[in-house]
Amino acid sequence: MERSKGLMPTLETERLLLRPFEISDKEFVFDLHKDPQVMQFTGKQPMTTVLEAKLLLDEILHPEKGQYASYQLGRYAVIDKSTGKKIGSAGLNYTQSKNIIEIGYKFLKEFWGQGYATESCKALLDHGFNTRNFDSIAAHIAEENIGSQIVAERLGMQIHHRFLWEGVIPGRFYTMSKSTFKANNL
Repeated sequence: MERSKGLMPTLETERLLLRPFEISDKEFVFDLHKDPQVMQFTGKQPMTTVLEAKLLLDEILHPEKGQYASYQLGRYAVIDKSTGKKIGSAGLNYTQSKNIIEIGYKFLKEFWGQGYATESCKALLDHGFNTRNFDSIAAHIAEENIGSQIVAERLGMQIHHRFLWEGVIPGRFYTMSKSTFKANNL
């Protein structure tokens, strides 16, 4: 994966605006990451302070090592266009050790089950395949995370294999190729 220069573009769907995070989003990032149910399948503990959110944003946005600056990839703040409210995060990340592009998301619980994950991920897949010209995009999903499995399958992603996260937690590795994306007219 070659490094890119510049900022991540803002993406838009019928109901959502996806924009790069800013340091000023630290309170929202804390609200999102402090909920144990939101964090349940992420492999990370819920946050306990706003400082943790600020440190996460500092790491994400750091110009030398952050994915925003290095690859024009990362998580977006997902905003409901009708209310202007931040409702979640979604994005594409590059995992250098595996040389894969991964899609992922988190939403505040009050917005679960309303199609926001599917809608934001469609925009990300479109951006990844049509703008960035990626060959494939993957998702690691915990075996017990039925909601995210449904989202992946709605998007047309296929199970490539099953695995153990950190050698302990059963998971599914989903993938989608550019040709599958184009054939599905997403």
